[in-house]
Amino acid sequence: LILDFYPLNPNVDFSIYIDEIVVKERKIAYTTAASAVVSNGFTANWAAVAGANAYSVIVEKSDGGTTPVWTAVAGSPFTAGNVTSYNVAALDAGATYRYRVTATDGSITTVESNNTFATTSVVSGIETIRNINNIRVDNGNLKLMVDAGKIIDVFNAIGVKQHSIVSNGNETVIQLTNKGIFIVKVGSESRKITF
Repeated sequence: LILDFYPLNPNVDFSIYIDEIVVKERKIAYTTAASAVVSNGFTANWAAVAGANAYSVIVEKSDGGTTPVWTAVAGSPFTAGNVTSYNVAALDAGATYRYRVTATDGSITTVESNNTFATTSVVSGIETIRNINNIRVDNGNLKLMVDAGKIIDVFNAIGVKQHSIVSNGNETVIQLTNKGIFIVKVGSESRKITF
C-alpha cells in the first residue's frame, strides 16, 4: 500500500493517522464437472462461497479450432441466485463449451473462477435439422439446400467420409456411388438417409 501526500506549504510538517484498515478476502467459486449433459445443454456446478447470495455464470462456445476461439453464448453471463448449479440450455449438439463463475454478496464480487469444460452429446439416428432443408435422394443423387458457406460432410454407415463440399446457398447435388445408409452432417447437426 503506497499513499502519496503533498503539503500545501512546503515549510509546514503534517502528520497522518490511520485508525483502521479493513481487509476482505476475495474468494473464488471454484467450478466442478458439469452434470446432466445432453445434446442441447448441461448443468454447470460450482462450490459455494461463504457470504455470497448470488452467482454469475459465464458460458462460452469453442469454434472447434486447434487453438479454439471462445464466444459467449446468447444470454451469458447468466444470473443465478443463492445456489451452486445452473441449467444451461439451447446449446448446439456435439459442441464444446466452457464455463466459469463469479460470486457476489451485493457489494463485493469475486474474481472469475477456473474454467470447466463440457461437450454436449450428439443425438443418434434422425435429428431435427435446422441447417438442412429439402433433403432427398433422386436417382442416386443426394439433393439438399444448405445455407451458403456451410460445409456438408457425407459419411457411410461405418463412419468413413465419402464427400465434403461447401454450399454456395443453392441446391447442392452429391452423387452417391453405392446404395446403403449415409449420414449427412452440417456443423453439429446430422441426418441419416438411405439409398
